[in-house]
Amino acid sequence: MEERGPLHQRTGEVEQPALTDFSTAPVQQTSPSSQPVLPPLARVAVYLTACMVAGGVGAVPGAVVAFTWLFAQHGELSEKVIERGMGVIVLSVLFGIYPFIILTTWLFVRYIDRRPLNSIGLTTQRWGKEMGGGAALGIVFMSVTMGVYLALDWIRLTPTSTSWGGWLILTLGCLLVGFTEEMMFRGYLLTHLEEWRSRRVAIAVTTVLFWMAHLGMGNVHHPLGAADMLAIGLTFALCRVATRSLWLPIGLHAGYNWIALSIGGDELGFPALYHMEVRAPHWLVGPPGYVGVADLVFGLLLLGFVYGVLYRPSQRQWDAVP
Repeated sequence: MEERGPLHQRTGEVEQPALTDFSTAPVQQTSPSSQPVLPPLARVAVYLTACMVAGGVGAVPGAVVAFTWLFAQHGELSEKVIERGMGVIVLSVLFGIYPFIILTTWLFVRYIDRRPLNSIGLTTQRWGKEMGGGAALGIVFMSVTMGVYLALDWIRLTPTSTSWGGWLILTLGCLLVGFTEEMMFRGYLLTHLEEWRSRRVAIAVTTVLFWMAHLGMGNVHHPLGAADMLAIGLTFALCRVATRSLWLPIGLHAGYNWIALSIGGDELGFPALYHMEVRAPHWLVGPPGYVGVADLVFGLLLLGFVYGVLYRPSQRQWDAVP
């Protein structure tokens, strides 16, 4: 059977972008002026370059705000102050970078692709339900993981004195990261790489790019960390394909990160709700920011759940479409 991408469906003899509500609206022939300016692979290359430039522009004010705040709080910018404030620096830089990437993506979809935003998965129907469901899945999964670790005495948790303001900033940061990274990797890049080659190639390439974008974090450059990040990226991609929408992976991404940083994130300088003491060997359970064998196992369990419960049923439904 011919492999069909998640963004296309057959209507008569013309292949058109699929409507996320599975409606049967009549197909509109596109005029030459509405055709994309560049072929898919060229758009991917130019888009990645533009995102790097936009990210560099946004990082400057974000870093200035972070270091200014740290200096105002501590009266100096010593190595110790910077290390303790790394979470503040990261959040501030992300708040500077990611709006520029969102704007860049919108400009490319609007003026280079000449398409609506739903062409990359930002649909207007069921977005709240899917995003909320994804967030619930991420929060429940990570909570179960931490619950197992607690039951086995692999970790111990101690409440922190994080303020409501800090908790709100962390929550907004997780939402921003989830939205931007899914819009970029599982939205724009996956869509255009699928147009260039196939769905499998698009999933594989975007998963590897997602891993590369996180190099330098914890032990992502080591085999355990790399395997875990690749599994997470593949999980998000399968959610995107299964729902033909970005909202579920956006919610899952945000919920996953929120629990991961709320528990133990203080070690990385983030406004965490709990301090986490790892009592198990670090090869088994990684300290905050790092991945151990047990962490990878739970990540693979989440991947298996998404594959079996969401992805496979959606493909059987799609294969049934004449």
